[in-house]
Amino acid sequence: MDDSIDPKRKVFYRALVFLVAIAIAMLFAALYHRNPSPEYELKTDDALNRFCPQVLRKDVVILGVDSADVQKYGSVKMWPRTLLAQGVDKVEAEAPKLIVMDLALNARTNTGDASLWHTVANRKNIVFGMAYNADRPQHYTNDDIRSLTFLEKFALANNLTLSSASDKFTWSDFEPPVSDFTGSARGVGVFVRETDPDGIVRNARLFYNSTVAYPQTSSAPHGKFPVSQLSDGAPVALLNLAMIATMGAADVGKEYVRATSGGTVGIAGNLSPRLDAPVDVQGRMLLRFVGPAGTIPRVSFSDLMSGKIPADYLKDKIVVIGATATNDPATDAEFTAYRDTPMPRSEVTANAITTLLNRSYVTRNEEKLPGIMITIGLVVGLTLMLFGGLRLTIASIVLLSAYLALCYFLFSSGHMLLPIVGPIVTIVVTWLIGLVASLGAFRTPTITASPTYVDPTVPE
Repeated sequence: MDDSIDPKRKVFYRALVFLVAIAIAMLFAALYHRNPSPEYELKTDDALNRFCPQVLRKDVVILGVDSADVQKYGSVKMWPRTLLAQGVDKVEAEAPKLIVMDLALNARTNTGDASLWHTVANRKNIVFGMAYNADRPQHYTNDDIRSLTFLEKFALANNLTLSSASDKFTWSDFEPPVSDFTGSARGVGVFVRETDPDGIVRNARLFYNSTVAYPQTSSAPHGKFPVSQLSDGAPVALLNLAMIATMGAADVGKEYVRATSGGTVGIAGNLSPRLDAPVDVQGRMLLRFVGPAGTIPRVSFSDLMSGKIPADYLKDKIVVIGATATNDPATDAEFTAYRDTPMPRSEVTANAITTLLNRSYVTRNEEKLPGIMITIGLVVGLTLMLFGGLRLTIASIVLLSAYLALCYFLFSSGHMLLPIVGPIVTIVVTWLIGLVASLGAFRTPTITASPTYVDPTVPE
């Protein structure tokens, strides 16, 4: 393939290639400014996560309530609390580092609440999950108010920088466990289960921006009641279950936690190195998954109860107790970057804990995406305008390979996620237009001399 470009038109060729690269890059810069997380970029993020999963931890395990357990004991939400208490006691006998209850226990029952409460109160080693329900019925019992008051123990009111652009969550719409459990728990955090608009779990909202405001009740609270330490109108943040679990595993109190919208959520104290998870303005951290559903080790509840789990298997482990049974509502399974099988909420929580403890979190730098794209356009334009034909093709392949390698390196070890679709399109389209131009109107013309007639009768 002839790479030559007409010297008289080389300036125009280079200007064309450069301007094409800049124009495409600026188009994507505008698109990223309007929507920093378009679906086409999210799909490439998923592919990168599958190609580069985070490291599996040996100290995180799921105690799953699977389909066999449901068949044996019934629907998870209908389980008697005495059964849960017996299971938790068996786990505690193995001396775990922490127990994470990824089950909704916000309603009182007559099935052994006191038995489970005694276990929680005596061990001081259990953190609970809770839901946020914007459609929560506006009828609050004495115990509901008591639970919300106990929840103040786990709310961040200091070391907190919130943005006016952050979503606001109504204090009274959180559904903490019943007050006895909340009051005696090591911590209470919001379930990890938010999805993107396409129904995929990619983020964990590490904190929820709220304002203390107790609902009005028809009668004054009575009985043994905690004293509210936060006045109505106080800005606070409630952490999610993965953060609460990480703090519990590190034996760190909330006084060592700071949160900034669009910045980081940091944990100091006993953690070395300290943890600084980058979050967007909504407090969301990008999750790194260790693999598809079922990758994190699981043991079944029935095997625990029947003594089939090896001795000391749960020793010094973070044990996430949650439903994994197919089609059981408590499982709350959602699709992740691994789209083949939905992942139970308890395993999403375990992946979020692993992301935090491994410090394998990444940031997208959404506000910098337009600038990144313009920089990429400059590099592509200034590089490819120097070549034509075959050399242009080789330069484009090298440029594309180098950029994809950079994306992989920054994702796997640099805690940074670069845009992928925009740069690829910029390189490919610039290459195509440059190739057509270099082989067409801008190519050096080949001049073939006309043959000259020689009279054979004339001596040379």
